[in-house]
Amino acid sequence: MRYIISLFLMLLTLVANAQDYSKMSPFVMQMVKKHLVEKSSANSLNTDGKQATEPIVLTLVQGEESALQGHCLRHQGDIHIVASTLEQLSDMSYSDHISRIEANECNSDITLDDAYKHVNVEPLWSSNNLPQAFRGAGTVIGIADIGFDLTHPAFRDDEGKLRISRFWDFLNIPEGKEYHKEDPYPIGTYFDDKEAILQQARSTDAEIAYHGTHTLGIATGNSSGTPLQGMAPEADLYVVNDIVSSNTKLLPEGMKEYFSSTFILLAFQYMFDYADEQNKPCVISYSIGGPQSITDGDLLTKEYLARMTEKPGHIFVASVGNDGAKSGYLPKSSNQTTVGGAIQTSNGAVYVSITTPETLTLRITDYSLPTPLSKDIILDMPATASDSGTTSPSGLIYGEQNKTTYDDLNSLTVSVFPFQDPFREGRTSYDITIKDPESFKYKSGSLVLEFIAENTEADIFLQNGSLVKTDFDASLTGAQPNSGNLLRPGSLEEAIGVGASAWRTSYVNTKGSTVNNNHGTNGVRADFSGCGPAVSGLTKPDILAPGVNICSATNSYFNINPLKVTQEITYEDKTYEWHSLDGTSMATPMVAGIIALWLEADPTLTRERILNVFAQTANHYDASLTYPNNHYGYGEIDAYKGLLYILNILDVEGLSSHHLSNATVRPNNDGTISIKLDGEPQHSIRCKAFTTDGKLVHTTLLPSHSTEHRLSLPGIHGIVAIQLDGMGSTLVRLP
Repeated sequence: MRYIISLFLMLLTLVANAQDYSKMSPFVMQMVKKHLVEKSSANSLNTDGKQATEPIVLTLVQGEESALQGHCLRHQGDIHIVASTLEQLSDMSYSDHISRIEANECNSDITLDDAYKHVNVEPLWSSNNLPQAFRGAGTVIGIADIGFDLTHPAFRDDEGKLRISRFWDFLNIPEGKEYHKEDPYPIGTYFDDKEAILQQARSTDAEIAYHGTHTLGIATGNSSGTPLQGMAPEADLYVVNDIVSSNTKLLPEGMKEYFSSTFILLAFQYMFDYADEQNKPCVISYSIGGPQSITDGDLLTKEYLARMTEKPGHIFVASVGNDGAKSGYLPKSSNQTTVGGAIQTSNGAVYVSITTPETLTLRITDYSLPTPLSKDIILDMPATASDSGTTSPSGLIYGEQNKTTYDDLNSLTVSVFPFQDPFREGRTSYDITIKDPESFKYKSGSLVLEFIAENTEADIFLQNGSLVKTDFDASLTGAQPNSGNLLRPGSLEEAIGVGASAWRTSYVNTKGSTVNNNHGTNGVRADFSGCGPAVSGLTKPDILAPGVNICSATNSYFNINPLKVTQEITYEDKTYEWHSLDGTSMATPMVAGIIALWLEADPTLTRERILNVFAQTANHYDASLTYPNNHYGYGEIDAYKGLLYILNILDVEGLSSHHLSNATVRPNNDGTISIKLDGEPQHSIRCKAFTTDGKLVHTTLLPSHSTEHRLSLPGIHGIVAIQLDGMGSTLVRLP
């Protein structure tokens, strides 16, 4: 009997090894292989002898709907988000009507007072709740993040009503809850009632995370009687509590390894679906990211995002990360024989991504040894390889983690994963993991990488660290400074990738102390803000916004450092605070909120049109640079100039593109416009009114020594630009 069982297990293992994985992305491939091996063991049985319940996995499947196994939750054309078992994934790979199955590992993590002045948004709304032209009404902002305080007054309207219409908490998993393929929300708990959301009060991870409360406040927080206001304080809100590296410990045992990035893609789809149901445009803000991968794991993700966002009024905004100080991009031209440098990082593992059309040798030299020792790894997978199991001349297996531990290099471990380059035809890509158990060689700069080949070009990216010039070999210059250190999905073409600019060097907390925190001034790229190029070769980021000393809503369930608190109020017998943070995480919701204001003006905007708005209106810190570039993108966002451009009145002669200063303009209920100057002018001021088609419809002189005026524009309705010569212009909406 024991012999029969052993033979049966051996046959199952052979079947697993013979499995055709060519349609699967690396993450799916590894899950299915592990499942087939585990299935062959007695561990797959419960103590009562029954087969253990198979986990539900969310993947993207491209092919005919009739060939799907499992349950299709949503789709974009022939790309489906499918909830299925690993057994069903394995079976689908055999179908001639299925071309690809994809999911990626979820290894991502998190990346207002006067900030609005630097992006020129103040003319679009009023901190005094006056009926200015644009405050986000009629738009949906979707935020996926972690650590939400749902009760914060920043997320109420002026009447105290909650503005969060939908809340999906991935981590809210009731004990004993079993999810089925048919569940539209196959993880966590979904709320579609505002009273229930208020009763829930917080996300499951609110005691260990606070990031989402802050980003939500930047995008759309109401001032609540403070000087602090988000970009679009009247937008409708759809909030998702995501799962990232720092909160996975809250997942039930066994769920983490099956949680893929497809879950958040489904959430994005539901955000856009909700906006469509409400007949509103939608912008999604995502201040979360993970290391870029050059191997073939994002093909369907990119295409699904592209299809979701090709519809007018569907915009996706994501941060590019905070690794901007790292030198991660090293290009090798065909006339260079050797390029390289020393690894510098504080982590125990670094990730190297390489794309090349020909054979390349990776030489690793350990100079920390008494006699330096080198190891050569031949990267020679043919660019034509596409089938799992294909072996290169040097023995690399396609679509496998080719792992080697070098005992004579103090147990240094190197894993090489070869795959097709998904971005450039005729090239092979390699994702390489190098692990130093003690990190000593990284800290000392004694581990040197060389990339060697004659007449061969390559693009090399070092993740989680820098590749720097080394004294051990003066010919190795290291990577380009401040380059190639982006995070995805902000690095993807389908996302508007956001970096951070710097203005303020300090802030004042509630104790009256000035906290110094200097990352630059006058709109320079913050020294931490991620820089391109992307592993795909794209120029990124797309745009910058302030991301230093940004004050926004605080999660009241989290113990924030009191030195960071800048504002506090009592609301419904509870103290709520606002605090200061830095990061591209802060810049991203600022851009998303401004785009919501633009969508209020024109709900048909697309990503391509918004990039054109950036190109025409963004502010340039350094006029000597060519834009877009890999540090600034198109420049720093200008909300007001962008709105004027969208309304086709930016270049109207006589209309200033600078917002009004030293004066307040507001519409009245009777259709007139009140103008109040901050001080008595010594001479008359010419006032002009323009409609959005560029027509000058009124001009008058405001007399000197008078600070208040009333302007009547009979027969004029909708948005009007008011210009005060020498002072700027602003927009108002007439009934």
